[in-house]
Amino acid sequence: MPVDIVSMDERTDDRKQQGPDFLVDVHDLNELKAVCVSKIRAAATRGGFCDNPHLLVFLCRWFRWGDKAGVRAWVAEHVQKPTEAVWLLRVLLGKSTSTGAGEIKVHHHVHLHFVEQFVDLHRLTGLTSDPKLDDFDGLDRTALAEYRKALMRRSDGRPDDDWQWEMMERD
Repeated sequence: MPVDIVSMDERTDDRKQQGPDFLVDVHDLNELKAVCVSKIRAAATRGGFCDNPHLLVFLCRWFRWGDKAGVRAWVAEHVQKPTEAVWLLRVLLGKSTSTGAGEIKVHHHVHLHFVEQFVDLHRLTGLTSDPKLDDFDGLDRTALAEYRKALMRRSDGRPDDDWQWEMMERD
């Protein structure tokens, strides 16, 4: 994907220290980012964008390289009902893996700081407070359950990334 290629050429501190050869100079990189954002924005107006398997990558790049308010407005427009709120949580659902005793375990989590970049948490919580977990299955159910756990961690005064400790305790 062009977005991935452009993002790999970003000048981050660790990449600068490693001294990799960059494909394009900084001026051209900014121009390529602008082209990618333009194409993402155009794709967001067409049907099927919400179902794109790379949606999370597109939203993150659009947010990082483009108009943050535009991304939030697009998300707000597409999250009007509880099922759409759960869809967004599924899109933003984090995934990590751990290995041990000959098996690989997949763990999912919601990081509220990440979610609130894209949507107002108060509004999202309002949309997701009534639905029952039993109304959903698969990753939708997982996303809603993990969101509720994340809200509970925050209300308990625990750090948003405390899910990592919970994951280790379960293993």
